[in-house]
Amino acid sequence: MPALRRCDPYCITAPTDSRLGSISGSQICGLHDINPNRFGQVANVVGLADKFGNPTEIYNGFDLNIAARFGRGGTLSGGWNIGNTFVSGAAGGTTFSNTNNCFVVDSPQQLYHCQSENPYQNRIRMNGSYPLPFDLQVAAVYQSLPAANYAALSSVSTTAIQPSLGRPLAGGTRNVTIDLLGTGAAYLDQRINQLDLRMTKMFRLPGRNRVRANIDLYNAFKVSTVLNVISTYGSRWLQPTQILDGRLLKFSAQIDF
Repeated sequence: MPALRRCDPYCITAPTDSRLGSISGSQICGLHDINPNRFGQVANVVGLADKFGNPTEIYNGFDLNIAARFGRGGTLSGGWNIGNTFVSGAAGGTTFSNTNNCFVVDSPQQLYHCQSENPYQNRIRMNGSYPLPFDLQVAAVYQSLPAANYAALSSVSTTAIQPSLGRPLAGGTRNVTIDLLGTGAAYLDQRINQLDLRMTKMFRLPGRNRVRANIDLYNAFKVSTVLNVISTYGSRWLQPTQILDGRLLKFSAQIDF
């Protein structure tokens, strides 16, 4: 009598949506559900990790950094980077280089999107300052970052899966969530470009006392670039949840004594 498989494979049909690219309307396979006859069975195995596979995370890139002085007290620093790393969500998140986890420990499901798709992307960050007459100083910070990445998390019902699987999902599960897109495979169209400016005026007081009066202008370009979107596939998929803060003018002072 043949041994029972631990998991049974199945496929789903992706929604027809041009925003999904080549995935639209296609068959997505490599999905598995535990065999119900395996419920309650325990087989503990202790061994070295390299028995199962060799997970890797590899970064390839190039960095160019500068630090310069010019004129009468001006400074400029920053650099340019191109590499195969990205951040999940532009406003913070997990940083990924090219990862490969294509081996099985618990289920063949682990082979689904087991290798990230990381394009090479450019990043520019620069900052500088320059002193002016009358104890004035101007400063600027500029950054140009890759567009935010996103997923397409689709909730698929057991009814839709049953024709391929040949049975309902195990354990009475009603839905499973499947990422239709690979990790790091999809990005929004607009890069994140931000320029912040500062003007400082120094007021000298008797002794060593002094006051620095600052005027800051954040997001001088007044752009509303999308930083994060809804990744759950549905009617609100790709709807923005966070955009770059609007232009902001701020006044502040610092007293040194």
